[in-house]
Amino acid sequence: MDLKTLKDTPSWDWPEGAGKMFLEILRDGQADQSDRLLATELAGDFTVISDELVDALLSILRTFSSVFLPLAVGGVIALVFRPYYKWLNEEVRLPAPIALAIVFLSILLPVGAFPGSSAP
Repeated sequence: MDLKTLKDTPSWDWPEGAGKMFLEILRDGQADQSDRLLATELAGDFTVISDELVDALLSILRTFSSVFLPLAVGGVIALVFRPYYKWLNEEVRLPAPIALAIVFLSILLPVGAFPGSSAP
């Protein structure tokens, strides 16, 4: 069975060696990018997940950690400050650009007030 067939097949009907096939594709640096993406998607299914597959998926994350970490930090900051922004925008009735500027200044001014404590 190939990947495209597996994608359209329920995971409980996959053949016994599906997990090993995903692992081989994930480890093959010469595999087609679309096959690697599909193998990554299918490898997380509970019917085929194994320690080796988890290690392969985590190595992909480690490879791109310089991209994922700033996105994750930005996402957390957005979640934390969203209620403040919504309050400024909806309750105080400030225009969206001004509310956004106030949120940024509320973050940057306290950080800038202590220049010795920030990372170089």
